[in-house]
Amino acid sequence: MLSGMGRSVLSTAIALGLAIALACDRAPSSPSPSSVGSGTTMTGLTIGGPSRIAPGAAASFKATATYSDGTTKDVTAEAAWTPTAVGPAISVYFTGPGMAVGANRGEGEVAARLGAKQSSQHVLVLEDGTFKLSGTVAETGGRLVPGASVDVISGTGSGLHAVTDTQGRYALYGVAGQIRLRASSPGLNTEERDAVVSSDASLDPLALAPLERPESIGDTWVMALAPSASCSGGPADLIRSRRYEVTFVQQGTGLKLTIASPTLHVYNPNENGGTVFGSHVSFTFIGDTDYGDWSSADIQDLIGPGQRFEFDGLVDGTVAGSEIRALLNGDFMYYDGTGSFGPTWWCRAKDHAVTLRRNP
Repeated sequence: MLSGMGRSVLSTAIALGLAIALACDRAPSSPSPSSVGSGTTMTGLTIGGPSRIAPGAAASFKATATYSDGTTKDVTAEAAWTPTAVGPAISVYFTGPGMAVGANRGEGEVAARLGAKQSSQHVLVLEDGTFKLSGTVAETGGRLVPGASVDVISGTGSGLHAVTDTQGRYALYGVAGQIRLRASSPGLNTEERDAVVSSDASLDPLALAPLERPESIGDTWVMALAPSASCSGGPADLIRSRRYEVTFVQQGTGLKLTIASPTLHVYNPNENGGTVFGSHVSFTFIGDTDYGDWSSADIQDLIGPGQRFEFDGLVDGTVAGSEIRALLNGDFMYYDGTGSFGPTWWCRAKDHAVTLRRNP
C-alpha cells in the first residue's frame, strides 16, 4: 500500500505524462515534401531565377511547390538541385540549395526535384554583352555536314571554335558586334561569312562546295570480302564465298547505305554511312562493344545452325567505273555454334580486302 507521499508523487507523474501527451498532440507537424496536411498533396513544382549567368558569377534560384488546396510554399531548401549539360560540358554547378555558379561559356538546364515533381529552366552562361550564335554547315547540294569546323576569325569572340554535330549543327558562345566566321571540312571548299550579332541568333546555313565533283555511286552493288594476309587460320574460304548487296543513297558527297543478303541480320540498318570525294569513297559498318581484340558487330551473317560471321569497321577505297576496290580497317569474327561467349576465330586488321561491283 502506498503512503500519502507516494500517492502524491504518482499522481504528479501521471498528470505530467498526460500534459506532455496532450502537448505533443497539439504540436504542428512539419509538412512533408508531398503534403501540408491531411488530404492535401503537392500538385506542382516551379522554379524561378535568371536565364543568363556570367562565367564565375553566382545566381540564386527558388523552388515553389503548389498544393491541392491552392496554397504555395517555398521549398528551395528541401529540393534536390542538379545541372544538366547542353553540349560537351556542364556550364553551371551548385554550391548549395538553389545557389548556382556559372562554370564556363555554354548552356544547360537547371533542375529542381521534390518527391515525384521536377521543374527545370534553361540557362545561358555568357559574359555580359555577348551572345550565342548558332547555325548549320551544309554542302551546296544541301547535305548537312557533320564534323565541320566553325571558327570566329575576327571581332568579339575571335578564337572561338566549334565542331558541327551529326546533324551539321554548331553553336558559338560569347560573340558580339561585327564578326567574321570561317567554316571548313576536308574535301570541301572553305567559306567565310561576315555577321553582325546583337542578340542570341541563328545564322543561315554556311554552304561549302566540294573541291572536286564526286563520282556518282548511288546504286546497288555486290560486295565480296577477304581476310587480311595477316590473319592466321580461320574460315578464309568461307568468308571469300559470301556475297552481300550494298545499296548506296547519295546526296552530294554524302552516303547512306544498307546491306542485305538472304542470311544477313543487321541490328541498325539505318546507321551506316560515308562520303565520296571525287573517286575516293569511305563508309562505315558500325559495331558495338569493343572487347580489345574483337568487337560485337551490328552485321551478322547467319551461315548455319548456330554459326555466324560478323564484320565491322571503316572501308576506304577508290571508285573505278563499275568497281570499287577498298580496304576495311576493322574486325572479322566467326562463331562455330559451340555456345561460347566469344568468337571461335577473329582477326583485327587494317587491310581486309573489300570489292564492290555494280549489280548488272
